[in-house]
Amino acid sequence: MSHFDMIGGEQPLRRVIDLFVERVFADVMIGFIFAGKNKKRIREMEYQLAAEQLGGPVVYKGRSVRSVHARLPIMGGHFDRRRQILLNT
Repeated sequence: MSHFDMIGGEQPLRRVIDLFVERVFADVMIGFIFAGKNKKRIREMEYQLAAEQLGGPVVYKGRSVRSVHARLPIMGGHFDRRRQILLNT
């Protein structure tokens, strides 16, 4: 059984991702990175990436994480903050 299956599959993961995306967009430390970005697309790409990494029957169809973030002013602390938001979610 995959981790994807252990958490209950698509719907529970989508609920977590939906809440996570809302939180990162609203966050005082990293929200500026998401200003003007397509929340619906980010939500879907986050879901695909997480589902694939958890062993679900989903293939991530986005660009590489490196290329997506290459032009953004992201520093190590921003990734740490994102990770903490995900853990809290």
